[in-house]
Amino acid sequence: MNGMNFIDKYILLVYCVVEIYLVYTFFECFFEKKSWALETKRLYLANAGAVFSLYAVNLVGKRELNLVMFTFITFVFVMALFEGKTESRVLCYVVAYSIIFASECLFAIIFNQTNEKNMLMSGVHLEILSLKLLTYIMFVLVEQFIGTSKRKMDNHIFLEYLCLPVAGFGIMAGIFYSGFDFGTNVYVKVLITVCFSLLLIGNILVFYAFNRYSEEMYQNAENQILITKQQADLKYYTQMDEVQGSHNEFVHNMNHYLSMIHNFARQGDCKSIMKAVEEMSGHVENSETEIFCSHHVLNMILSEKKGRAEKNQIEFDVYVEPGVRLDMVSDLDLVALLGNLLDNALRAAGECRGQKYVKVRIFMQDIGGFCVFRIINGYSGDIAVHGNTLLSTKSEKGLHGLGIGSVNKMAEKYGGYLSCKIEKDVFTAILLLSTQD
Repeated sequence: MNGMNFIDKYILLVYCVVEIYLVYTFFECFFEKKSWALETKRLYLANAGAVFSLYAVNLVGKRELNLVMFTFITFVFVMALFEGKTESRVLCYVVAYSIIFASECLFAIIFNQTNEKNMLMSGVHLEILSLKLLTYIMFVLVEQFIGTSKRKMDNHIFLEYLCLPVAGFGIMAGIFYSGFDFGTNVYVKVLITVCFSLLLIGNILVFYAFNRYSEEMYQNAENQILITKQQADLKYYTQMDEVQGSHNEFVHNMNHYLSMIHNFARQGDCKSIMKAVEEMSGHVENSETEIFCSHHVLNMILSEKKGRAEKNQIEFDVYVEPGVRLDMVSDLDLVALLGNLLDNALRAAGECRGQKYVKVRIFMQDIGGFCVFRIINGYSGDIAVHGNTLLSTKSEKGLHGLGIGSVNKMAEKYGGYLSCKIEKDVFTAILLLSTQD
């Protein structure tokens, strides 16, 4: 390809970008990215590296080398970028490669590639752009119907959107079969090249934008469910606090009740004594709320979670340092933060094959600058980690409820952060919240 001109190099670069993008998005439907690829800058560098490696190989212009190096570069790219069982990733790559091969076969049939009259006058033919659009259509069809991504569209909407790339491909095919020769006029050739590129990239961007919109809608629906649950939890804790207030009033009035029973006893009114004692016993039974601290919502959360732990035979050990400051945290956010972390700890401890326990320590640090929540629990199973920081369990990605990222984001709202660590079979979540206004 020593005679390759600027237009050919431009088409080739677009081809390489689309190839890497198609393989990347296909794997993204089935696998989670590895920890190093979660940082946006690293992810862009990895994609750019794969694109320009593929581009450099294609500039050499040897078909056999292109075929071998395309397979090698894309395989190394997806295996390094995504986590999962090796055999599953290899199978996924074979499927992706098969889609590309099938698209090229279908393209050859549609455009009758054995007929030289249907080929445009260029060292790297413009039909490459048409081929990539056809390949993209094949990929989005497979991703829509067998993918597991949250970005999937409703099938009816998908079919409506599919009209756009199909129509675009039809226009490209029509131009090829029209018999026009674009090789004689360089300006027309540049115009057709740019338009073909924009048609290809535009179709990809339309689907990408709507897929992102679908993902945002899915996430918003999940968040709305969580908010509703947290509001219900807060209402429940408020009711518990009211019950506790009633109980405190009952204890405060205990002397009056005892005096009343004493008077009934002096009068020999056993029925009244029995009735009074039964009412008092019922009140005590319905007001069993353990006192951990003076903060009413925090106390209700801990009391409710301890009750759950006891029902599931999980040891629940709590210490709250006297004087902890939580007045800067809204009640709803406290329910979301601590409630979700404790739910995850109880769930993991309940599934633990060894000792089932959850330890909660809440205290001030840096001379009252931060309120620290340390939650420790046993766990069983495999957890994906980066260093000592939890990423996700292999069976169920991320924390339940809000998830690590969302909990950390909410902690940042209060000038803090969430840190998750593991050592052997011990999982530790440390939540720091700033007490500064």
